[in-house]
Formats: sequence, structure tokens, C-alpha cells
Amino acid sequence: MANTEKVRLNKYLSQAGICSRREADVLIEGGKVSVNGKIADPGMRVNDLDKITVEDKPVGHREKKVVLAPLISKHFAFREYLEAYRYIDENRESTMKVIINVAES
Repeated sequence: MANTEKVRLNKYLSQAGICSRREADVLIEGGKVSVNGKIADPGMRVNDLDKITVEDKPVGHREKKVVLAPLISKHFAFREYLEAYRYIDENRESTMKVIINVAES
């Protein structure tokens, strides 16, 4: 599903993994970025519906990233708490095993 929220072009390129925002500004000012077939202007706002190219190569849509690090770190702290009081039933599958199985598949 396309994101119709307008963001600055340099941020869009950065989030798409093309380059940093500052590098994107240099590319835009150098005329190497086009939006919908026209040379891009600095400060231009775009969304996923626009056709964006950098040096005649199309830029893919931005993807939202999911961060599991806080969830995992909280899991370890909670598990340590439970293990200290021997509340973990060793015959049951732990949350961490489920996360590892999903990550490996």
C-alpha cells in the first residue's frame, strides 16, 4: 500500500536507503534526481505515488521497519526475573524460542 504522506525528497531518498540526507541534497542540486520525469528542486515534497529516479535508476518505495530490540531486551529481563524465582516451566515453549523459530524461517 502506497504512503500518500508528503515528505521532503532528501528524507525520502534517505529512508529508501539510497544515501544520507546530505548526500541526497548534493544529488538534487546536481540535477541527478528527477520526480515524475522532471528535474527535482531542493526542498521538493514527494510521496510513494511519485516516480522518482536517481541517475536514471528508479527508486523503490520506502518500507516501514519493525524493531524488535526493545521487545527482546524486555523479554530477557523478565525471563531472568522468572528464573530467579523458578517460575519457568521447562516443558513449555518460551517466547524467545518462538522468536528464534520465526527469525530462522
